Amino acid sequence: MKQIPVRQGIFGISEASSKPYLIGSKCAGCGKHLFPPKKICPFCFDERMEAVALSAQGRIYSYTIVRQAPAGFQTPYATVYVDLPEGVRVFAQSDLSCWENGIPRTGAPVELVLGPVSQDREGNQVIGMKFNPI
Repeated sequence: MKQIPVRQGIFGISEASSKPYLIGSKCAGCGKHLFPPKKICPFCFDERMEAVALSAQGRIYSYTIVRQAPAGFQTPYATVYVDLPEGVRVFAQSDLSCWENGIPRTGAPVELVLGPVSQDREGNQVIGMKFNPI
C-alpha cells in the first residue's frame, strides 16, 4: 500500500522542525492570504501571488460529525473549519479519538497534522491535512 497526498502543493514538511505546514498564497495587491494557493486574487484580481507557508495552528470555527461518507472513508469522523491567524478559514478532518468525549469544541485551539483521510480505488492511503487539539 502506498501513501499519496490528497492534492499536490497544498502542504509541506519543515526541514528544520519536521512539522507540517500549509502552503497558501499572498496577494501582492491587497495583502490577502488564500488557501489553497491561487494564481489570481479573487478579491482584487491581481495576478501577483506569492507562495507562503501558513500557520499550523488555529481555532475551530465550526465542526460536524460525519456518520455516512463516500466509499473509501472510515466513519465516524469529524470535519472542521479552522480559522488561521492569517485570516484564512480551512476545511479539514479531525480525529475524533483526540477529543475529550469524542467531540470537537468550537473555539478550541488546534494544530495541523498529516494523516490518512481515505483510501483510493487501488487501496492506497490518501494522506491529507487534519487539525487536532493542541
